[in-house]
Amino acid sequence: MKGGGGEVVLDLAERMGVKQEKYRRFLERKIRVYRMWQSFSYYSTLYLKLYNETSEYLIQFLLLDDLFFECDEAVLNLLDNFLEQLVKAYNNKLHEDFDKGVFFEEYTSKVN
Repeated sequence: MKGGGGEVVLDLAERMGVKQEKYRRFLERKIRVYRMWQSFSYYSTLYLKLYNETSEYLIQFLLLDDLFFECDEAVLNLLDNFLEQLVKAYNNKLHEDFDKGVFFEEYTSKVN
């Protein structure tokens, strides 16, 4: 969508999507620190999936009804704060598991 001065103006859903992607990349960089950990693949997949689901559900909720907030900026600030806290929480939990040496190994079941 174009504004009056020819600049590109994103609608609220697009702006929320941009924030969601920004924080996903931030989480990916934080997770990458643990790539040498034997359980990295499992935890990386788990936390990124949780992030995607949680952030998507929040965005859907916030877009359902604009009665909660008077302006888009309030919605974007809420989303920003929530995603920042979500990434921090996931990073802290991942660090705890790494420090404890939590190990996850996938076992393949053999059918006889």
